[in-house]
Amino acid sequence: MRSLRFCRVGVASLFAGALLSQPPVTREERGAPAVTVSQAGGQWRIEGKKQSVTLDPASLALGIRAGTVSWRLAPSSRDDMLVKSQGR
Repeated sequence: MRSLRFCRVGVASLFAGALLSQPPVTREERGAPAVTVSQAGGQWRIEGKKQSVTLDPASLALGIRAGTVSWRLAPSSRDDMLVKSQGR
């Protein structure tokens, strides 16, 4: 019984070692879109091949560009979310 346990541990160790020695799979190989994430001038930017999104972390304002079309979303305000607890 004890030798069976050691055998299982040995096989599991070999299997785990083989998995860990594999090079990591790229985003493109997994089917995820190629994007870059950067931060400059206090804003975050996510850029793909066709679309980009800009986030101002201070106000949570969003800018979206898709081809020739652009949208500017309003920044967060004080009354964005009102929470009630126990009827208040």
